[in-house]
Amino acid sequence: MVSSGILKAPRSTRGEPDTTPVNDFLTAFGLMLIFEGMPYFVSPNAMRQWIAQIGLLSDAALRRTGVVLMLLGLALVYWVRR
Repeated sequence: MVSSGILKAPRSTRGEPDTTPVNDFLTAFGLMLIFEGMPYFVSPNAMRQWIAQIGLLSDAALRRTGVVLMLLGLALVYWVRR
């Protein structure tokens, strides 16, 4: 069977996947979708309540939370990739 290989990782001559920026990005994006979707699947009622509570937070509190999460993500990427 022949596939187009558009989203398949190219293989090196040793049979190991080659890492490219696109493959890394798609892998990271796929993992993000998995982790983002898990709470909705596991406990939809709790997620509804949590989302309602987030709506009550001020813009400043949401921005602070966002910047902290971005910095944690940046630190994690730096630690893994150094």
